Amino acid sequence: MFELFIISMCTLQLFNRHLHHFSSHHAHLLEGIVKRLVSLPFINIRNQSTDSKTNMICQQKFDYLLALDFEATCKEDTKPQNFYANDDSKPAQEIIEFPVLKINCETFEIESTFHSYVRPTINPQLSDFCTRLTGIIQDTVDQAEPLESVLQKFDKWMADEKLITYDANQEVIELAQFTFITCGNWDLGVMLPNECDMKGLKMPSYMKRWINLKKSYSNCFGKWPQSLMSMCEDLGITPDGRWHSGIDDCKTLAQIAKKIALNGHVFSNTTLLTTTAPPNAPWIPMTRHLPRSH
Repeated sequence: MFELFIISMCTLQLFNRHLHHFSSHHAHLLEGIVKRLVSLPFINIRNQSTDSKTNMICQQKFDYLLALDFEATCKEDTKPQNFYANDDSKPAQEIIEFPVLKINCETFEIESTFHSYVRPTINPQLSDFCTRLTGIIQDTVDQAEPLESVLQKFDKWMADEKLITYDANQEVIELAQFTFITCGNWDLGVMLPNECDMKGLKMPSYMKRWINLKKSYSNCFGKWPQSLMSMCEDLGITPDGRWHSGIDDCKTLAQIAKKIALNGHVFSNTTLLTTTAPPNAPWIPMTRHLPRSH
């Protein structure tokens, strides 16, 4: 059934793009076929107009995508500590901005926002380079809560948004089909697990699988993007705000995700956090045959 769905969507896109090349008689027949395809129960499409042509968002596997882009402490010309390599000679990196956007997968519009700054506790003083790069000043993080408290606030936000709840044993129950989407694997594959391990915190189970936007972009357009900026340039997207502002980068990421969806792409998880992968990359690619259940 899924294969038939994909074939039908491709056919619909082909008809919509090339209908004007046919004679009026054949165009009328093709329009009838399109209407019959749209009426089939396994097809659910939404027409959206961009650049004077009609694109379509295919029915997605998820109800929501959660766009995430951490900002973290950093120093110029200094590589951060790799916790998994037990290297204490370099500074530990800590999250200082924690933004998440809830994107509705029917419209790819932003429905809700979680945004919190985070106080670093191992190296609490921001470098001048970090402030120049992220726009985050020392007073902002000094007045923020530490990661443990921010994770608790985020968990409550997830519950308030009807994405999760808890059973009698305080185990997470997911109430909707959702996953995170990030630009690369660093945020959830390196940064958050590193810091949780350093500080003895439990990383939420629902944050251990995600979509690497670069992989989705590559699957959709056939080329590997170098960065968020390169994707914007290729797609003609004006980025939101400033680069390396976590919340602004999330908004830009959401724009790119919508553009990819309008090109007929169906998003799937690309990466899964695991303890069996090599220490320098504690995640593994997910195969296309993994079940949809989380």
